[in-house]
Formats: sequence, structure tokens, C-alpha cells
Amino acid sequence: MHCDDFRILLHGDLDGELDTAEAARLGEHLAVCEACRRVRDRQSTLRAAVRKHAAGQFPMPGRFPIRILAALPAERPAPERPRFPGRWFEFGAALAGVAVLACSLTYFLLVPGQEERFADEAIAGHSRSLLEGHLTDIASSEPATVRDWFRDKLDFAPPVKDVSAQGFSLVGGRLDYLYDRKLAAVVYRRGPTAINLFIWPAETTPETVPQQLLDEGLSIALWAEAGINYCSISKLDQKELAEFVRAYRSGAG
Repeated sequence: MHCDDFRILLHGDLDGELDTAEAARLGEHLAVCEACRRVRDRQSTLRAAVRKHAAGQFPMPGRFPIRILAALPAERPAPERPRFPGRWFEFGAALAGVAVLACSLTYFLLVPGQEERFADEAIAGHSRSLLEGHLTDIASSEPATVRDWFRDKLDFAPPVKDVSAQGFSLVGGRLDYLYDRKLAAVVYRRGPTAINLFIWPAETTPETVPQQLLDEGLSIALWAEAGINYCSISKLDQKELAEFVRAYRSGAG
């Protein structure tokens, strides 16, 4: 087996789905392969961090089942079949039940884990804002102006802080969405590099210290405080993003 094969097994290992033999083979490989250990550690850290900060807060969109049903082909009347009495009918009913169960299992296996969906959506939101040239709905370097713009658009007040003294300039803000939840995206820059700071109310998440991740070449920091969740994403390296997080958390706003 090659590294690519073992990295497929990593997902099953993190979900506790490997049998004893597969887990043993994976363990032997990880003992001698530093690259795969780094991949395992990165995946484990990402899953734990996103589960801590976003679990239960991003349910499947209500329109999702409707979109699935709309994509299915229209039903056609089934041709008449000979009818079989007695046990043949019972056998057919049992077989139909097995088919329905198999379809249900296939559906759930195809739906990715909630924490992976959140991370993917956060990264997609950041990338989309850059590709579409839509970093801000309100462009301003004044925190009060950006706060006032958000006031009648959200059911919470996102903290907008001035961290220009630490080298991070406020660009403005916009509304964004992760699945069906409306969020505040406050945008900063260090030089030419943008920082998207997603902000949304915490429902059950306790206060946590910032946890940094690296995914798809993007630095990510997640934390929660004072009833608010934060997710900052940027092309800055992790050290610079950590500086931004420290400056933001210590700033007034």
C-alpha cells in the first residue's frame, strides 16, 4: 500500500470505523512515515477545533431535501407484474425493505461530517470573497461606521475593532453565510493580504483560547469569548495571523 491508500484509511480511523487489521496496518505505517503522521495530526486538529467551535450551530439547510427530490427523475408507472401469493409476497416486501435501508445508508454515507462541512464553507467563503472581488458591502476604516452598518442587518452586534496600531488596517465589512446562517464578515488587511474575520453568536460553545490550523494553504484561527464565535482566515502565515488575533482580542470595540 502507498501513502495515498493509508491516507484514505485516516478518515476511517478518526471516525473509529477501521477493523483491527486495518488499524494495525495503519499504525505500523504511521510509525515509519512522518508525512502521513503530519496529515493525521492536521486532520485530527481541524476536526476537534471545528467541532468545539461550531458543533450543532450549522444544521443541514431546510431546502436541502427539496433540492435532492427535485433532482430525482419523475416517477413512471411500473409495468404490471405477475402476482405471487403467500410467501412470495412476503419475500418481495422484505427485499423492498432491504433496498430502502441500503438507499438510506448510502445517503448518510455520502453526507460529509458536520465539522468538515463547516471548515469547507468557511474556506469557500474566504476564497469566494477574493475571487469575486466582493470583500466588503461597506468599505470604511472607521470601526463605528462598520458597526452602524451591521446594526439593522443582524440580530447581534459584531465587535469591530481598530487594530491599525498593530499593523492591521480595517477595510470594511459584509454579510456572509455559512449554510443558512447569516454572519458578519469583518475584513482587515496587512499590506496586500486580506483577513476575513467571520463572527456569529455562540449558542452552547464555552469560551476558548484561539486554536490555529493550516488548511489548503490558508491560516485559520478559531476561538470563542463573551458569547461570540470567531473564525479568522487569511493567506498570512500562522505567526502573523496569531499577531492579528492577539491585537484584535486586546483591542477595544
